[in-house]
Amino acid sequence: MNFLEEVKKTTQDLSEKLKGSDNYLTSSLVLAGTAVIIVVGILIAALIKPAFLPRNLQNQIGYNQTPTNTPTPTPTPIPLPKGPREFGISSKNNPQLRSFKFNEYDPGKGERQTVIIKAVDLEGAKITSIILTLISDHQSKNYPLKLTSGTETDGEWSGSWIVEDTHDYVYKSKITALNDKGQKSVTEPKFR
Repeated sequence: MNFLEEVKKTTQDLSEKLKGSDNYLTSSLVLAGTAVIIVVGILIAALIKPAFLPRNLQNQIGYNQTPTNTPTPTPTPIPLPKGPREFGISSKNNPQLRSFKFNEYDPGKGERQTVIIKAVDLEGAKITSIILTLISDHQSKNYPLKLTSGTETDGEWSGSWIVEDTHDYVYKSKITALNDKGQKSVTEPKFR
């Protein structure tokens, strides 16, 4: 006899006793009926809201268990376009940064990459330095750029290097420009 059949039989026995077929209720019958009602109530509450049960009982029944040794999937990197790319950039502070050009936007490890940044000082001060920080999957590296065309107030600054790290998941930069008046502007373009 399963649990539900036992509950049904006990409930029928209790019903007959209450109707008066035996003319008396025994304390054991009342106690058994009360226990059945309590157990059924707990089971219904546990089915409706498992948090109702104490945590150790939830674990024994199997609630709230997470599988162990499940590997976390590594996301597949989205491919970047190959070849040269140019981006417009802007900085609020002086000196202002205007554009960012790559000779190769998605270079492989060990390949050469060249960057050209257009910078203008709106107050006519001389731009004294531009430093490009490239942040990739496993490193952050500073590259000082040199003025290669134009003037110190309106010119293009460039740098070239061999790529040392992958940028499958992290590919961003920080450009810091300084002028001879002590003004500084910082822009942080993100490519991935």
